[in-house]
Amino acid sequence: MIDSGEEFAGIEYVHVGKLIGNIITVIRMSVGDNDFGDIQALGASKNIVFWFIWILILYVTCIIFLNFIIAEACASYERVSDNIENFLMYQKATMIHETEDMLWPMFKNNQCFPKYLIVRQVEE
Repeated sequence: MIDSGEEFAGIEYVHVGKLIGNIITVIRMSVGDNDFGDIQALGASKNIVFWFIWILILYVTCIIFLNFIIAEACASYERVSDNIENFLMYQKATMIHETEDMLWPMFKNNQCFPKYLIVRQVEE
């Protein structure tokens, strides 16, 4: 419990103290949990400090989240660009296979459709 016997608005943070409790409240507000009821208990100077810290944390979290989104988009693009050639070859082979399956059986013979297909890749 608080030694001075004071009650404060963020009572759920009584075990971590006022400073950490206020920082946690501001962080909660900056990520969307906007409960501005506790601000009424602040004086004019503390209210200005509160709003300054709130806006600062809001911008910092936005920058961090946008940086994370950009990093994930770049990683996804790189992953796709690394495998695009393999994917295109697989799609082409799938389409050829589907086309060959649609042929009438009388047009299928061993000369046009061998049992095995040998593919050799030339290194660049």
